[in-house]
Amino acid sequence: MNVEMLLEAIGDIDGWAIRAANENQKKAKKWAGWTAMAASLGAAAILCAVFLPRHQEDILSGTLREDAIGSIDELTELYGGTLLVENLADAGADFSSIRLLHRENTDISDVSGWDTLAFTANLDGEPVNMSCAFNAPEDIALPGEPTQVAEYNGVEVYLYIEEFAGWDEKYKYTCEAIFSYEGVRYDMSVRLRDLEDIYDFLAMTMNIPGDDESTQINTIKPFDNVLGFEDYHVTMEQVAPWTIVWHFWVELDGEERCVAETFGDEHSFGAYSVDIDGDGVPELITNNEFGDGACKVYVYKNAGREIMEGTVSWKYYEDELGFDMTVGAAMIAEEHYDAEANEFVVTNYGTEEEKTVTFTGLEHFIFDPFEHSESN
Repeated sequence: MNVEMLLEAIGDIDGWAIRAANENQKKAKKWAGWTAMAASLGAAAILCAVFLPRHQEDILSGTLREDAIGSIDELTELYGGTLLVENLADAGADFSSIRLLHRENTDISDVSGWDTLAFTANLDGEPVNMSCAFNAPEDIALPGEPTQVAEYNGVEVYLYIEEFAGWDEKYKYTCEAIFSYEGVRYDMSVRLRDLEDIYDFLAMTMNIPGDDESTQINTIKPFDNVLGFEDYHVTMEQVAPWTIVWHFWVELDGEERCVAETFGDEHSFGAYSVDIDGDGVPELITNNEFGDGACKVYVYKNAGREIMEGTVSWKYYEDELGFDMTVGAAMIAEEHYDAEANEFVVTNYGTEEEKTVTFTGLEHFIFDPFEHSESN
């Protein structure tokens, strides 16, 4: 499977379509796990959320003092080091509600007393809220499992992405980015019209040229090993609207090679590392979601010096689901791997009575050498 095959597959796969049976089926699969964001959060509320929970006692006791700042330039000039806020300013962001927490017995000119800087901004119509915590520890305390992890010049950025269900419908998403750079912990929240804009936004913040053709970032290493390779990494690429391909890379025969792929929308990382044939080397099982919400399973297997890609055989469809592939009958079916039950599930929507069959193991898969598009 490569990107060309993927883009073809989104519409039709080798002459037989895998499509969801009806609109209810499609709707049920869309955006699973996404949570709505409260509509009433304004700039002042977000700033309060930044300061009060963490610093309320310090402010009330007089340990810390909060000052309103008239200009972001005033602070960046005082800082003397690299403060990534400068890149927002250089890009033409409009700043407001600038607040600085610092030790009570210090003046704002004493950078050693700074605790947290927080502000709201607007860049090209995108609302931004950011807090910068100074003298931050190297180990970042995260609020939970991130949606994605991007890497820019060696800096890991933890992303939390949600669909925005607020009063302003033109902003469809909110993305929180958390990262540490040169002793400062940045916590940035951006409301976006288009989700992919977050990558260009982060590249601008990090002062890295963006890539207009595609977005490729590192994601979390989800497994101890992939196909027996402990040293691997995963990249993520946007290849079509709402469609992401995750590529699994290892060093093989002295070169970096992609050994598996899975695709779906931004929140559909459906990959599982399971030793399903019991040979001591885990297979990689992927649930791949198409644009209409239907799902197809691929299984990747390490066969020594070659990586094999498996799909459910047509004979299984003929024998178990009654499809007559010899006459090119249209298939309306869905496949997925149920990790909890450790079984494969195939559902037929092509007859009046829906039929679902399950099986375990790899006996109904046909394997061919995996081919990856070198253009990626």
